Amino acid sequence: MEKMDFGRSENLINLPLVDLTHLKELMSGHCRLNSHLYKIRRISDPSCPYCGETPETVTHFLRECQGIGKARKDIFGQNLLLPADLKCIEPQKLPRFINAFGRLRA
Repeated sequence: MEKMDFGRSENLINLPLVDLTHLKELMSGHCRLNSHLYKIRRISDPSCPYCGETPETVTHFLRECQGIGKARKDIFGQNLLLPADLKCIEPQKLPRFINAFGRLRA
């Protein structure tokens, strides 16, 4: 079992409510990315609007999309992220990345 990182937890708790909501949506997969919108029949194409190469899933958006790789590098320090990288990200950087594209806004 992983040891609790209370500093990280405190940083998460102190995020604005809208950022916590976006993080919850990403963790559940129920968010305004095209893959989910396609599943609930709100749009007709699940493709990523930045690269067009694959469905815009949470994994693709956060870790893989080459179309937004520069922003990922600017914010996280690398173009592609591994699953283990997501555990190490400073909590305030993830909302900064999400908000840079406005993908989760209503």
